[in-house]
Amino acid sequence: MKRRYFWLAALAAAFSTMSVFSRGWFSGFASNLGAGFVGSLLTVFLIDRAIEAAQQQQSRRVRVAAFERLRPKVVSHLIFLFDLHKVSAATAPAVGPTKLDDLFTDAYFEAIRHLDFSKPAPVSPPVSWFEFSTYSVREFTTSLDRMLDTYVAVLGPENIETLEGLQNSPIVGLLTQLAFLAQLELKEGRRCPSLVLGHDSVIEEMRGYIRTIQTLVRQFNECARKPISISDLPLWRIDVSPAIGSARIQA
Repeated sequence: MKRRYFWLAALAAAFSTMSVFSRGWFSGFASNLGAGFVGSLLTVFLIDRAIEAAQQQQSRRVRVAAFERLRPKVVSHLIFLFDLHKVSAATAPAVGPTKLDDLFTDAYFEAIRHLDFSKPAPVSPPVSWFEFSTYSVREFTTSLDRMLDTYVAVLGPENIETLEGLQNSPIVGLLTQLAFLAQLELKEGRRCPSLVLGHDSVIEEMRGYIRTIQTLVRQFNECARKPISISDLPLWRIDVSPAIGSARIQA
């Protein structure tokens, strides 16, 4: 495209210059050619800009559709991440969060240290938090894989970086292996540590993962017609499972 502009501009300049330094009929001929190439340059430029604007508008529409298809999975994953807090908390806070950024405070990371993954998860048929965590995280990362495979051409570099950051997170690697570890415990009698998130280094990885999730939510809300808000999450409601403190390690 730039080469096309260069040649049109060069021809316009060359013939315009020749019209100045020539005489007679050739001066008028060169002047007309120079003006013609200037007009062609402007026409090509305007057409290219119109095509580019139309392509960008189409890309935005497809990107909006891509994020809106991801919406249920993002909401479900936020609920899963919050439920890690709910089931490992000793009590509910006196005042709940009012915005999404308030979900993952220091209290969150302190509480999930005490989550006993061997306890039953809020599903039927009953499974432990080992199996439920693996299922939940795999469901989420599969949706990210599908989004990247289908819409990579219309996603911005920052979107791709965020999605790949989530897929490659050590926390994803850890949680998606919990079901396997639980099965190994049953088959071989190995003791699977129930406090998966109890170590400082794991909590630091979890903080990084949560920051990337928050980035994804911000990118989603900048793009989608229906933003994700705190009202999409049941949070500390006692009439919605799981029960508060139901998977907290017993001292």
